[in-house]
Amino acid sequence: MVEMSWHGSDDVAAPLGRAFHSKRLKLLSSQVGQVSPSRRPRWSHRRRLAAALELLAADPRLDALIDVEIPFGEAPALLPERLAPGADGLGVVLTYP
Repeated sequence: MVEMSWHGSDDVAAPLGRAFHSKRLKLLSSQVGQVSPSRRPRWSHRRRLAAALELLAADPRLDALIDVEIPFGEAPALLPERLAPGADGLGVVLTYP
């Protein structure tokens, strides 16, 4: 799983139960805004995006996590229902023209 959201200053609960340890699951994060000033010369926005896309392309099983694609222009109308508590589905992808 690659978690790419920003939660501001809020704490986020991430319970890591038995399966996390026994199955040696991995949790990666991706900074989509800016990285620390010391890393910016090496990790441009373009390089970070390329690295994230490479990780996603490396395992076709991840495609099963995406159940709907929403055009970016329709996001304000369609996302509230898709992201509401109890909504069906695993993942939403915004597509760009």
